[in-house]
Amino acid sequence: MKHQLWILFFCGVLLLGVTGCEFSSKKEEEGEEKVTFFYTHTFDDERHILFSLDVPYLVNGEEVGLGTAFMNYQITLDDFLESLVLEDTLKDGGSKLYRYDSKNQTYGKNSFYVIACDSLDDFHDVFVASKKEDLMDKCSIHIDDLPGVTMEIEEGTLSPSGATVLITDASFRDNVYGNSFFIEKKVGEDWIKLEPKKEMIFTDIGYSLEEDHTIEFEISWEDLYGQLPSGTYRIVKDTSYEGEGITHYFTVEFEI
Repeated sequence: MKHQLWILFFCGVLLLGVTGCEFSSKKEEEGEEKVTFFYTHTFDDERHILFSLDVPYLVNGEEVGLGTAFMNYQITLDDFLESLVLEDTLKDGGSKLYRYDSKNQTYGKNSFYVIACDSLDDFHDVFVASKKEDLMDKCSIHIDDLPGVTMEIEEGTLSPSGATVLITDASFRDNVYGNSFFIEKKVGEDWIKLEPKKEMIFTDIGYSLEEDHTIEFEISWEDLYGQLPSGTYRIVKDTSYEGEGITHYFTVEFEI
């Protein structure tokens, strides 16, 4: 099966820190303007920070990009957050919303908002935007929420050790699909994520759709989970739209 491979490039540290990025907004089919977020830096504790605007930072009177300052350990994430005004603590487990007071001048002349995720859905990334409304959906899980995106198990391929799935995407978004997945088991009314026997490592490659808006993946879970005993399960995969800053998960159920 032939796919176009997408090598995923982000605006990242270089553009933010050295030259500054001209951040553009994407418009949805209905004309609604959406803010574009870019991964900029990964901290030692594996948290990421995503910016939707270029944030300067003054170091010894010299203006550098905040992304570069993080990369060069000229400022820590904790120092950055402590310099902001705490606006609210969300009822999602403890995510915090901050505001930059432009009177401070440390990060330029324009006010902005920051959300530091610490949610029950295990999101811990940090997002920066001009308006707080653009941040309020960033810390919670998004599952089976994309109209037009479905996944099914191809007939005759399901076994206790794997399956072939066919994803159909009629959403008209430029979604990117990868090799990663995980399995959940239904216990009562709840879905419980299975604990893998070893670290889950997947090749970081994004695939585009075929001309018929479908894409196929052969999934083998035996190395990760062993052969599954009898029960009700679901395969969970994810997709993303460059610049949205949200990972969307979608599922297909099956019985063993």
